[in-house]
Amino acid sequence: AANRATGVAQEAVRSAQATSGAAAQLGLARTLQNEQPELDLRLLDLPQDAQPEGSTLLEILHRDDEEELIWRPEGLSARRVSRLNLDQIAHPGRVTPTALLDAPPAELVVGTPGDLSTLAFRPVPSPSAGPGELLVRMERVALNLKDVAKALGRLHTEHSDGTYTGAALGLEGVGVIVAAGDGIDPARVGERVRLMTGGALATVVRVRVHEVLPLGDREATEAACDFVHMTAWHSLLHVAQLQPGERVLIHQAGGGVGLAATQLALGLGAEVVALAGTEAKRAALRAIGARWVFNSRDPAWAEAVREALGEPCLDVVLASSDLPFMREALGLLRPLGRYVELGKSELVADKRLALGVFNRSITFAAVDLDRLGAAKPETIVLLNAAVAE
Repeated sequence: AANRATGVAQEAVRSAQATSGAAAQLGLARTLQNEQPELDLRLLDLPQDAQPEGSTLLEILHRDDEEELIWRPEGLSARRVSRLNLDQIAHPGRVTPTALLDAPPAELVVGTPGDLSTLAFRPVPSPSAGPGELLVRMERVALNLKDVAKALGRLHTEHSDGTYTGAALGLEGVGVIVAAGDGIDPARVGERVRLMTGGALATVVRVRVHEVLPLGDREATEAACDFVHMTAWHSLLHVAQLQPGERVLIHQAGGGVGLAATQLALGLGAEVVALAGTEAKRAALRAIGARWVFNSRDPAWAEAVREALGEPCLDVVLASSDLPFMREALGLLRPLGRYVELGKSELVADKRLALGVFNRSITFAAVDLDRLGAAKPETIVLLNAAVAE
């Protein structure tokens, strides 16, 4: 292809000889692939002590079927995401997922945050249900962005200390009650339930009775993913108090919380201004009824909103963002506007905002459902029930 570029790195992928510099080059190249697809960038990882013959190298460079290749003297490899026969994976101290139904209890842990090769199920002592508690054998567990951040080592202790789910992996899921503690009707054993609790990425979890709700007629996969809907519900209805006819800007509207918030706002009768990073996501947002959709990766997104809607033009902003975005979005809010921030990085870094914009009686709120659950667990119960209706 005329626009094709090839990036070459040395042992940047899963190698004991990999350096931080090579890993950084690989990360940059993969980012360019995502952000600038018009470059048609292909990646080639070579060993430090050997090189392919000229004809082999030319053949590799002219392949059209792969975006990333790894050449070693023993052969050529390509990146793949596929369903494995996990019984073939054997590591000391680990439990293979296909054996979990018959194995002692196990939980998913990451040995070294940031190194996903250390992610594994490890046996844990058999739990018992105390008074007011249940044991639930998990069937479906949602993978939330917070779990990914924990596994990658990007969630600092400031983010997880004092939260409802803590540092353990897994926030929510669906399972079957296998044991009931004192004070709970033993007839509940065998009941399928959905739950929100820390450490849900395990074979069996111990929960307090108020942390579970009957599954009812809902599909298990759908019911295991309520966290994003609860976040959207609390942010827009409880915190922002969004009203019919108001206009809300939703940042990252193509993500889990963003889509849930868009659907909720539209159902309420609000007007949605959606920001998303890809045309596919923007098209999907238009298809579900978002009236104004803009490119979140465009540095001039705020100017595009001003040109389309004027200034000020928003009643509510829901975002997970950085400081420059906050400043731009706050400037678009009408008097009595509400800004709801879901992100953490700028808060933990103690970044500063000029206070002049708040003279228009604007409200700024930070929402963390995980921290809300630790302070007011009854609110989580009510939210969990609300999104199921």
